[in-house]
Amino acid sequence: MIWTELHKLYFRKLDQQQAESYAAKLYSLRLSILGKHSVSTISSAYLYALPIRRLGTGSTTARDILLATSEGTKAVFGPESAITGMHYAHLGREMAALGEVDAIPQMLRALDILEMHLVEENASVFENLADDIWNTLKSQGKLEDSRSLCLRVSESCEQRLGSEHIITCKYLANVGFLDTSLGNSAEAETILLRALTRLERTVGSEHPETLRVMSNLASVYRNQSRAEDSIRLHRRVLAIRERTTGPKSWGTLLCMSNLGVSLRESGAVEEAKRVLLEAKRRLEEPDIATVYEDVADLVTHALHGLEDETDVEARILRAEERL
Repeated sequence: MIWTELHKLYFRKLDQQQAESYAAKLYSLRLSILGKHSVSTISSAYLYALPIRRLGTGSTTARDILLATSEGTKAVFGPESAITGMHYAHLGREMAALGEVDAIPQMLRALDILEMHLVEENASVFENLADDIWNTLKSQGKLEDSRSLCLRVSESCEQRLGSEHIITCKYLANVGFLDTSLGNSAEAETILLRALTRLERTVGSEHPETLRVMSNLASVYRNQSRAEDSIRLHRRVLAIRERTTGPKSWGTLLCMSNLGVSLRESGAVEEAKRVLLEAKRRLEEPDIATVYEDVADLVTHALHGLEDETDVEARILRAEERL
């Protein structure tokens, strides 16, 4: 049908308004001819909701459409089918975007279904939904609920995908990260070391997930006043990041900030100052000056009280040279 092809064309061209227009026509036509429980109608409804979501307008309309498709999918494919779980997930995400209180239960309902069908081929679908639930819970400050979710996902993935699968290790590490935030330092260290051992064995020390775990473990050591262990790990992460992602990547600069803080707290003030000033110099370069504001704030805070007037003057002169 020509409307289908036009929708695909405008969707590829990122013309969301035109894509929405033709998706709406398709949905209305199929709804009137085939009914709301037709597979074609369900498919059209999702295609209709997607550009609305991307436009950032009419989210309640998108939510209502996704609710209808979820009910239709349940009627056609059954309440525990994988496709029903995916449609429940889309609905839950839209509810979360609207700030609705039932968003988390809706997404957990979807996770329950997708968990039943969890195999390697659809692991990314399960992971993406778990990520969205975790991020939503964290944004609400629900750390205990976040930990319960991460433990559940880790155990489920270990059972179905294996103890050394990347998703298993990722969510095991998330449990350790949350234990750190909850003040359970000893438990966090044990869990992060377990995740790190598995990751180094399966994906290697340069994998982003491995580096994330190393950084979190270094933070645990810092909280335990184990400065040498913390500095050693931060140096290792920094060396890998500079080699693999470059001297001005977000991860490299964040690691420099973390290393500077650990050095300062250990009493190595002059080295801390050198590391942090170098991070600040890189952050002030024109191509990234406005990109990594979060890291720049951390570096500025870590440098507080370390810079003397000469350092400040040199930084101002560098800024003037770029004008």
